[in-house]
Amino acid sequence: MIEFKKIKKYAEFHNPMYNFELKKQKVEFREDPLTGQNCIIPESLLDKVKIIMNKPSKNIIQNIIENTQAGCPFCPDKIMTQTPNFDEKIIPNGKIQIDGAIGFPNIFSFFEHSAVIVFTEKHFLNLDEFSPDIIYSALKVAREYTHYILKEYENVECNCILGCNYLYSAGSTIVHPHFQLYLSENNFYYNKILLINSKKYFEKNKKNFWDDLINSEKNLKERYIGAIGTTEWLVSFAPLGVYEIQCIVKNKTCIHEFTDNNLKDIAQGLSNVLKFYHKNKVTSFNFALYSAPYKSKDNLDEIRKYFWSSMRIIARPNISKIPLNDVWFLPRLIYDNISPVEPEKLLQKVQDFF
Repeated sequence: MIEFKKIKKYAEFHNPMYNFELKKQKVEFREDPLTGQNCIIPESLLDKVKIIMNKPSKNIIQNIIENTQAGCPFCPDKIMTQTPNFDEKIIPNGKIQIDGAIGFPNIFSFFEHSAVIVFTEKHFLNLDEFSPDIIYSALKVAREYTHYILKEYENVECNCILGCNYLYSAGSTIVHPHFQLYLSENNFYYNKILLINSKKYFEKNKKNFWDDLINSEKNLKERYIGAIGTTEWLVSFAPLGVYEIQCIVKNKTCIHEFTDNNLKDIAQGLSNVLKFYHKNKVTSFNFALYSAPYKSKDNLDEIRKYFWSSMRIIARPNISKIPLNDVWFLPRLIYDNISPVEPEKLLQKVQDFF
């Protein structure tokens, strides 16, 4: 049975902002119902985040676009000549091209197999311009790349992560919108944690955690956003980041086995979330899509009993004259995450976009 654990505490001190009156500030501590990872929700942090997520400067963004576009290797005049090619023995023609999206190797490799996926000719997109169609084309390239790699290395267990860093404050070094896909024999740490704890939950409760999570959230009606076809969308109970939204792909374990409908539903939901971010003056974000390791169809059928693929999307600080960062020692070195907003207060705002 899923437990949503939370504890409220209060910090009390003489506050100079209120003429040194004795004031209390609420701090809420939550545990992720699967991993047990901590999330801290300090009442006072919201005012600080309003500074970090302040209205983005159009002048600064325009200057960045103008200063980076001419030399951008992902723009249409350079992408075919200034980006790497895959080994044509594995991937014909060296690049994967589907409906305007183009996949090619990451020139700075982090894993044995990686793909950068560019899905728009525009050098910069506002978040409300990430349409379902262009996201869908990128997801099709990602799936196609996994098919090529798994066919070539059919006897190797392969772990897979798809993600995105959009703009510098989210960790990107290139402005032009793109996704990144990694496949490796090596486990991805957080992915491994999800798999291990999902299996433990199944062994203890004889149920699939992800199915139970969906049903629990539907019944509580506190964080459940809604369904889009084959996917379910939630505001995370114990977020890893700001304005976090979670997607669960029902009865699927990895990108390799996603159907076109799965990809369309993910694309629609992600586009909706980014429109919500845009409405709330956010310009930068990350997402990660978690998958089970693939070795064989039988292997996936066994994993599916306890693990379903999921995605987390978080907002990141806007670009400003003074560089701001929402990652500090507590989340980076202690692994306690911070959320400035109670997830339940986000629900109605996000639902308006679904």
